[in-house]
Amino acid sequence: MDNQPSKPKEAEKLTGDALTIAFLKANLEELRMGCMITVAMTNPNVMSYMEHWEGRTEKAEALVEKLKEALKPFAEAADTTDANDDYSSASIWEHPSALDLTIGDLRRARRAYGQAPSS
Repeated sequence: MDNQPSKPKEAEKLTGDALTIAFLKANLEELRMGCMITVAMTNPNVMSYMEHWEGRTEKAEALVEKLKEALKPFAEAADTTDANDDYSSASIWEHPSALDLTIGDLRRARRAYGQAPSS
């Protein structure tokens, strides 16, 4: 890789001052992004901030997966009721899909709900 600044794609159509301006803008953006990455890598405050939010993101993603898994039996039961909309206001126990739900499903949902942050 050479150290020459990259030429913007639209530069092929430009000439003179317009070409120079496009060239400088493109390289300014490259420098700006490079500086941000360098600061993030070398500044302990920025690194700890990034690690904090990356950690929170990973925990949130794991929780979303756990909640989706806990809700899966209920979503599948709802799929079986969608064929007949007459059940919209009926108790779930009046529909055959309730037979597919288990006490374990309810307990997994309760456990997952208990791990979710309260709003």
